[in-house]
Amino acid sequence: MNGAIIEKLNQLTQTRAQRANLAAEKQAAIDRIVTPEIKAQLDALEREFTETEKDLDFTIGALEAEIKAAVLAQGASATGTHLQATWNKGRVTWDTRALDKYSALHPEIRTYRKEGEPFVVIRTSTTRE
Repeated sequence: MNGAIIEKLNQLTQTRAQRANLAAEKQAAIDRIVTPEIKAQLDALEREFTETEKDLDFTIGALEAEIKAAVLAQGASATGTHLQATWNKGRVTWDTRALDKYSALHPEIRTYRKEGEPFVVIRTSTTRE
């Protein structure tokens, strides 16, 4: 069974590589069509819009920070025409290792323990076989 999973992981690696190469192939096709004059005009447009994007991103970040600070200070959510800033109570966390040790001496506490379903994350492998 593990062999089938490894085969699918290898297939996924190849498919991801094909997808990554597709963007380069697309750009190469565009470069064959676009003349140097048009390319220069597109570069100028890109520079012009990049500055505006940066300015807007800065303004958006500042407004988001101000809204979050105000909602936290107020301790209540606020709703605008299109957006809502939702105030949330802080999350409670527990020291699982310490509680596991404590539960060895006090097994009755285990009735309050809940464990989520297992899940899988696919990421780049650091070992090669």
